[in-house]
Amino acid sequence: MAGAATGVGETDAIGAAWGQAVAAASSAFGGDASDSDAASLPRITDALTAEEALKVPTTGQGLFRRIFTEVLAEDGLLVVARGMGLRLLLERFIRVFCGGRSLVAVLGCSHDSDTIRASLSEAGVSEDHLPVAITNEMSAAARVSAYQRGGPVIVTSRILVIDLLTRRLPAEAVAGMLVAGAHRLTEASSEAFCLRLFRDANPSGFVKGFSDDPGRLASGFNRLESSLKLLGVRQLHLWPRFHALAQAGLTAPRRSPEVVDLSVPLTPCVLALQRCLVTALDGCLRDLQSSPAAELDGIDLGRAAQEGFEVKLRRRLDPVWHRLSAQARQVVADVGVIRRLLAEVARLDAVSLYALLLSLRQAHRHQATDSLWIMSDAAEELYRLAKDRVFVVERAAQRQSDEAELSVAEPDDVALLGTAGEWERRVFGQLRPQFVVLLEPSASFVREVEVYSALAEPPFPGAPRLRVYSTRFANSVEQSHFTASLADEEDAFRKLIQEKSNMAVPRRASAAVERAAEARTASTRGLDAWGISTEDTRFSRTFGTLSAGGASASKLGRASAGALGGVKDAGRRRVVVDIREFRSALPSLLHAAGMEVVPVTIDVGDYVIAPRVCLERKSVPDLVASLASGRLYTQCVAMTRHYDLAVLLVEFDGDRPFGFGSAAPAGGNDDGRLVYDIQTKLCILAIHFPSLRILWARSPHAAVDMILAIKQLHPEPDPRLALAAGTEDFERVKAELQAEAAAEASGGTTALATRSAQSSAALGAAATAGAVATSAQDAARDVLRRIPGVTEGNVGTIMRTVYSVAELSSLSLGQLGAFLDHRTAAKIFDFLHGKVPPGGV
Repeated sequence: MAGAATGVGETDAIGAAWGQAVAAASSAFGGDASDSDAASLPRITDALTAEEALKVPTTGQGLFRRIFTEVLAEDGLLVVARGMGLRLLLERFIRVFCGGRSLVAVLGCSHDSDTIRASLSEAGVSEDHLPVAITNEMSAAARVSAYQRGGPVIVTSRILVIDLLTRRLPAEAVAGMLVAGAHRLTEASSEAFCLRLFRDANPSGFVKGFSDDPGRLASGFNRLESSLKLLGVRQLHLWPRFHALAQAGLTAPRRSPEVVDLSVPLTPCVLALQRCLVTALDGCLRDLQSSPAAELDGIDLGRAAQEGFEVKLRRRLDPVWHRLSAQARQVVADVGVIRRLLAEVARLDAVSLYALLLSLRQAHRHQATDSLWIMSDAAEELYRLAKDRVFVVERAAQRQSDEAELSVAEPDDVALLGTAGEWERRVFGQLRPQFVVLLEPSASFVREVEVYSALAEPPFPGAPRLRVYSTRFANSVEQSHFTASLADEEDAFRKLIQEKSNMAVPRRASAAVERAAEARTASTRGLDAWGISTEDTRFSRTFGTLSAGGASASKLGRASAGALGGVKDAGRRRVVVDIREFRSALPSLLHAAGMEVVPVTIDVGDYVIAPRVCLERKSVPDLVASLASGRLYTQCVAMTRHYDLAVLLVEFDGDRPFGFGSAAPAGGNDDGRLVYDIQTKLCILAIHFPSLRILWARSPHAAVDMILAIKQLHPEPDPRLALAAGTEDFERVKAELQAEAAAEASGGTTALATRSAQSSAALGAAATAGAVATSAQDAARDVLRRIPGVTEGNVGTIMRTVYSVAELSSLSLGQLGAFLDHRTAAKIFDFLHGKVPPGGV
């Protein structure tokens, strides 16, 4: 990765360069600062008085001003209905900090950074004050420069974690964080890692979470409370579409759009195709229910045709996936295929649909397990109808009835034609249409139109309301999906409302923050359209947040609870981690357990947990791919050459069975051959590398316990040695570290400095000679292992008996038989002394 962090040798220059930035962030939240510095910092004030806040907003401006000031008043998680202006609110928060000196990190929207920057530019933010999008293409120096500039930065969570750990970005210099997509937070996610690092070092900073997926927060056990805990906030702001204030703000007279619902009937042929697919889907579900191991409790089979059903089904069956038969697994895959066909029946033309069905039949011939639905009567009827639909010529009148014509009376008006997700909100502001045609029903798109209509000014006095033509097929799957999605969202919000009323809410961070929040006064100077003031006055320290003390106190709790497996806790906590490993959950969990995570770019292994111990982590899918490609063999060769103890950690998913059977695909193939293949290759790997240790972790949490227990038996690793592994400097660095350790043990720091100064040249020469000798020895070992008859069982005996390959080739058959069995000695002797026939090479 470009600009990868090394985390080694943190210089005083970087710390000094951050001094002014940290002071600015501190002054932004009530610290000491001069009047000139304070004048350059933005101020956000709630323009609503206590009485005005209770009034029902009658316009879209009033609605979003109310939501904005509510989230502003106290840190919390904002959950709005999908399409109800979440991006607009997030951009408003980002806009407040544009041009200021307070550094604010924006997480979860790096993929939309260009869109956000374009929207802010159209809103009047100058190019110099736009938020900086930090990606892996930026060098470390460029990232530091962007951080020191201040203002909002849109950054990926993995880069932010590395910069926080290496102190390229001190957490004390960050004023706060805006977290988009907060429903995706988990204990092991990179965003949660960033928040934990930020809270530990800067408990007074603010955190705002944003989400438009209430279904994710309402599903599972204690998901909402867990999300609030990971964010470190205590408030939950719920704004469903059926909220009284949302109803009043988005349906204001003369501002709400006029929606015209156009229902187009399906042709008899398409209805028959749809019935065939529904019949086939019912048959698959009956077959799945008859499977002894399948447990479908909690799954609404009546919604099998809805989007995402196969994902819920697979998640429900994951705990018993290894017990399902190959046929049952194939049925799970077939359910997803049929559901997608149901969605495409009304979208595809006759030729495309028939071609898709033919491709499915062709693929079925190469499957290891038959798809029973393709051989059913419903499938035969489906193929017959699809073929007749292509080749049978219908009457002209019937063809015309299949088409829907829409016309706009005013030729000068602009009409947008598209599907949900195809248009962005800023497109409305550019075109300012009078008519919108929606080709597929979508609640989120209709709400986007409502937000635009409620906030936009009429193009001219007395202009008619925006008209939206929503087209749909009557009695179709897409119509039922649209209705079900609305019902699911409403149920999710009601569950969140009920959970909020019964949830135990944690206290604020401190009494000082509590008093600051209560003493906050409103100001009405320089109000914008929402009533928000952005005057250049001092930023008020008004954000009540949770303290990180609780999280710090809970660290090392697993070790004290016996997670070390009887090993005495020696207090060793440092782990050197390859920066590529931050895509996984293990580094975050190691830090949560109280470990010191040092991110570096290393070529050998993934984790260096001791000077002699290197660990390579493999998830089950990665293990299968590495064994198939031979990459794992190369990695084991490198680890065994540079470290005395090489460890292969096989990490399983905690939500799936503890076995290789869970790696079998959903296509229904028998996993017996896959498991046998993995086990065979692992046995061969263990034979080739006798010093390799293989650990089996039931989950990432179990892997943390294993690493913590191993560390207590070995000294702390040095990042310099981990960096040098795999390079020509490894032996030199290793010799220097050994000399430093010996000098420190014998004479303390003074003797260490004297001895290091006197013997630096000798160490360099000895290390260079050792590196050359080690390289030659590695090459000789590779040649020796490739000789027929040489195995991992006897290679050690051969190396202890003879000095070189040349000496081995000079021995007679009797001399070889003195330390090897007769058969092995004959193989080696024949290979070394046999004649190559002419043209045999």
